[in-house]
Amino acid sequence: MKVYDQEVAARRQVESPRDEEAPEISVFLPVYNEEPNLLPLHAKLDDALTRLGRSAEIIYVDDGSSDGSLKVLREVAERDPRVRVVALKRNYGQTAAMAAGIDAAHGDVLIPMDADLQNDPADIIRLLDKLDEGYDVVSGWRKNRQDKLITRKIPSMIANRLISWIGGVPLHDYGCSLKAYRREALQDVRLYGEMHRFIPIYASWVGARVSEIPVEHHPRTMGKSKYGLSRTLKVVFDLMTIKFMACYQTKPIYVFGSFGMLAFFVSVVAGLYAVFLKLFHKADFVQTPLPILAIVMFAVGIQFLLMGLLAEMLVRTYHESQEKSIYAVRERIGFDKVRAVVMPKQGSFTQPRIDEQSRTNAADQSLEQEFLDLADQWRRETMMMSSSSDIVANPAYQQIIGMGEKAIPLILRELQQTGGHWFWALRAITRKNPVKPEDKGNLKRMAQAWLEWGRRRGHV
Repeated sequence: MKVYDQEVAARRQVESPRDEEAPEISVFLPVYNEEPNLLPLHAKLDDALTRLGRSAEIIYVDDGSSDGSLKVLREVAERDPRVRVVALKRNYGQTAAMAAGIDAAHGDVLIPMDADLQNDPADIIRLLDKLDEGYDVVSGWRKNRQDKLITRKIPSMIANRLISWIGGVPLHDYGCSLKAYRREALQDVRLYGEMHRFIPIYASWVGARVSEIPVEHHPRTMGKSKYGLSRTLKVVFDLMTIKFMACYQTKPIYVFGSFGMLAFFVSVVAGLYAVFLKLFHKADFVQTPLPILAIVMFAVGIQFLLMGLLAEMLVRTYHESQEKSIYAVRERIGFDKVRAVVMPKQGSFTQPRIDEQSRTNAADQSLEQEFLDLADQWRRETMMMSSSSDIVANPAYQQIIGMGEKAIPLILRELQQTGGHWFWALRAITRKNPVKPEDKGNLKRMAQAWLEWGRRRGHV
């Protein structure tokens, strides 16, 4: 089996020097006690990426390995300039390791895969070809899976059908780590628990187009599998979370209110039946548990309603404090055009000729004046508002977003001089978000991130 040797390393040092330019592809791999697999795995990755002919980076996330995996990864990183290593302080689990890989990646396309040599790096080119057909997520399907039937394949088959039914995204193999994602499909995805297998569902919620292709799957020849039947119960709990978030993420009062109304209904029925027994069958209230049931269910109903209202407040705080939108835009068409066309009066078609530079300067001045007028209007109309969603829903603010990319330098100038809630406008126009996850909610750092982004692109 080929390993990543010194000759290959020397060639890579010449061909792929480290620079600040973002690569086209980021391959990231969670690693936990895979020491014997790492060198042959990296050799296969090197071959696959060489044939691909695109700029790439390889990110290994060491998830607190207790063997010599981290030592091997340090050696590989020294030899190959494309390699980055993220070493976690302890074993957090595959979901946390994948989240670390996503956060560390800089490529336009992100490709996760396992480090146990069961995924084949040669399939990367097929994933990218399918992605180029217009999809945002391409999932691998281990059609000929090389695992045990009873403990792995049958539970996986049942789980995949259940996940597809509940999540609404029909895939044969949610458990296959080998997938390809466009960066924008993962931009607002946050992973918790064991949720890494549900990333295609999260992506589909924000409008991503998801597809699937069969990929190779090899039997494990070295190391020990980290999976087992113990994960089945976790998947069930995760499915409950997925179902709740899919239906009630932005309207939790619906589910809590429904249970509350059901409790009220039971309370009323129990109370009325207790009264009926008292009046027509001479049954005292103390002879039946119905009065107690009515009181308890009434209290439960009130609790459910109050929990629903509390959940609504939390949801609004979550979206407004971090300026999270409740919708996702695939693209904006026609917003950079002039919004109003004034027809000339009859007989006035003959106009004096104006040179192109003067025409451009007049247009820029008109655009700037229009922006300043809208910005002033927005400030006046929202100065007494505290809700971020109401502030950015203001018509003047939306007209500024409609001005398109021409408004970016003006917005950044306003952000630099006066601050304000300009982050949503910038995200809506650019479809970018340079703010680090840990800086969300910190208005000063968010402003600094956007201004630095603008400087790199010559807007500031």
